[in-house]
Amino acid sequence: MYKLLSSIGLLGLLTACGGGSDDSDVSSVTSVSGSFKQSAETGVYYSPDINGIYDYDNLGYYASTCRENRDSYYETDNVYVFGNPELSESDYETAANWVESYFQNALNLMGLTAEEYFAERTIARQYARELLLASLESLRNTPWLTFGDYVLPDEIQAISDSSDFNEAVYEWAVTQATNADAQDVIDTLIANDPTFDVYSSLELDNKLYVCLHENTNSYYWGEGTYAGIVIAAPSVYTPSSIDELITHELIHTIQKVFSQDATTSLRLPRWWLEGQATYVSGMGAVSKSEHDEYDPTLVVSNSDEVYSDDAYGHYALAYQYLEEANSRETLVSFMSQLKSLVSNAYSEEYNNDLSISVEDYQFINLFNDTMVDMEGNALTVEQWRNDYHSYMNDWNN
Repeated sequence: MYKLLSSIGLLGLLTACGGGSDDSDVSSVTSVSGSFKQSAETGVYYSPDINGIYDYDNLGYYASTCRENRDSYYETDNVYVFGNPELSESDYETAANWVESYFQNALNLMGLTAEEYFAERTIARQYARELLLASLESLRNTPWLTFGDYVLPDEIQAISDSSDFNEAVYEWAVTQATNADAQDVIDTLIANDPTFDVYSSLELDNKLYVCLHENTNSYYWGEGTYAGIVIAAPSVYTPSSIDELITHELIHTIQKVFSQDATTSLRLPRWWLEGQATYVSGMGAVSKSEHDEYDPTLVVSNSDEVYSDDAYGHYALAYQYLEEANSRETLVSFMSQLKSLVSNAYSEEYNNDLSISVEDYQFINLFNDTMVDMEGNALTVEQWRNDYHSYMNDWNN
């Protein structure tokens, strides 16, 4: 469980993010037109639940209701809303209004357009790219074979050292699966994997896929996913500051789309993920004078987090420093650059010791090459981690 700071106080939030108080502020929500559709007629489903497969990593860990309901959904211009068919129509309509109202705001805050977002996400489910990656990786065992039109390059097949060979195959496979044309990914899997005989199991439309869960625990409210967001049905639980919370989760969606490669690994550290989403969405950071109450830059993964009501506010402060020193545009561009850098599981730089929580080595390399402090001096991850409070003191004075 984690907590988020709003600009006026604490909002208890869980996992990707969370919950809040019971007073709802929805004054800025715009009502949009939409209609209910039957999945059997349109071929639109929340989950590619084929032969028991469910894409948890990219569709949300609390979206079982949407996986199981394969009957109907609610559609607006930019949104599909899925959930329990026994929920009221107003639940679907309200959720769609929320996401439609704040999607463009989230994009504007990140300096992006809807066209750029959907072009980066592509029509191929991230799950499809994972499958292609696994198939291409398997060619290491039979390099003389092909998978569809994908052939292991001769220069890689000629590598005699097994370690170098494995490293080269992995980098080639991740690069191909990440950058391949979406339609080619889908067509290749359909033609070569008997598990898939329909496009709907592998395709994403240019919509945000919203799942309504019915968890009454206020500590779990929302989660940003690769395809959209998972939130509580409005009739089940409606927190305060809906504008900030929806925007926060949509920023998580943008982070995943612009930084995840075909491995689907979250390569940004937790302090960045939550700091950026909290600060950019307007939920606020702790004051500079409070910096010594928490060590945000040591929180690389969930397991590093030390409980604090103000944890998200400290992540936001760390992110705010980097943004003011480097610009928001630079930090958004950083995510796209990171996506293009393969974190090779066979590289000597790769951390295989799960007991040690360190940043992705490509994140470290790119951070060291890109970031500067408030004085314009080069800033490294090691300095940022070890001397964080010194930087904060200088900034505060």
